[in-house]
Amino acid sequence: MAHSTTVVPAALSRSVRREADALARWLARARAGDEKGVHRARVATRRLREAMPLLAVAGASEARGLRRDLRRLTRALGPVRELDVARGVLKALAPRFAWPPTTAARVDQQFERRRSRSLEALLEGADRLDAAALPAQIHAMLAGVDADAQRAAAAVFLAPRLRRRARALARAQRGAGTMYAVQPLHDVRLAAKKLRYLLELGMAATGAPVAADIRMLKRLQGLLGRLHDLQIVQHGLQDVEAGGADALTSRRLAQMHRDVETACRALHARYLKIASATSDQAVRLAREAAGLFGPRRRTGRMVRMQIAAERVSQVRR
Repeated sequence: MAHSTTVVPAALSRSVRREADALARWLARARAGDEKGVHRARVATRRLREAMPLLAVAGASEARGLRRDLRRLTRALGPVRELDVARGVLKALAPRFAWPPTTAARVDQQFERRRSRSLEALLEGADRLDAAALPAQIHAMLAGVDADAQRAAAAVFLAPRLRRRARALARAQRGAGTMYAVQPLHDVRLAAKKLRYLLELGMAATGAPVAADIRMLKRLQGLLGRLHDLQIVQHGLQDVEAGGADALTSRRLAQMHRDVETACRALHARYLKIASATSDQAVRLAREAAGLFGPRRRTGRMVRMQIAAERVSQVRR
């Protein structure tokens, strides 16, 4: 039977391997233009990126380069994913607001053309990165990082990062206030996403009881994500208008824009109802970071000394 101290690091390794396998599977579908493949591959890259700094502290020298390549792949997948979502939102809103089918189709065609260009850019970027090789490289890296090093790295890495991420979310929410403004709300969404992915990593690495916090952040992220999707549709409407439209089409586009704005305001009102609770959550997570993810005071120095010794050993080798 495995020693109990190896259980959590083994769970972390399994989590990273699972995401690497997911990336391999879904990236192949994304390259073929599959909408679900694009989404799932992008999620896998984000989760893998979150784990790379911890693995770097644990002695995986390849982790920093892999994180850089994963970030580039995330960015290449992003425009395709956003346009897929925008087309879905457009399709859902058209009957709700009784938009003229010809005008809605014209906007959708604009999205489709942009998606085709974004997919071409994705394929070119993935080839430059040799993205198909990333999962195998991640598996090979994990084989060289033992459980003790992972546990030691988690003990000194996670708590400070949790504190920073939680404070960043609280700060973003204070900056957003109660006014409806696109960029401040976008900042809140990104801060919530980063905090959520870190909590997921921390739960895998330490077994910390943060499932309820993850659920609350998913709710916040999902709500602001839908708001962001509506704003992408608004940008699409503006692009069609800027491309040249007759008077009738311009009036229809203006009405569609107002309808989307109404939906945005409704989502913002829903955000305000949970903003205080999620801000309090962020403050609490920052305060409790050491208790959730940090080493005990008596062992923290020993852990740091162990990591330093491992790094010196690697340099000497």
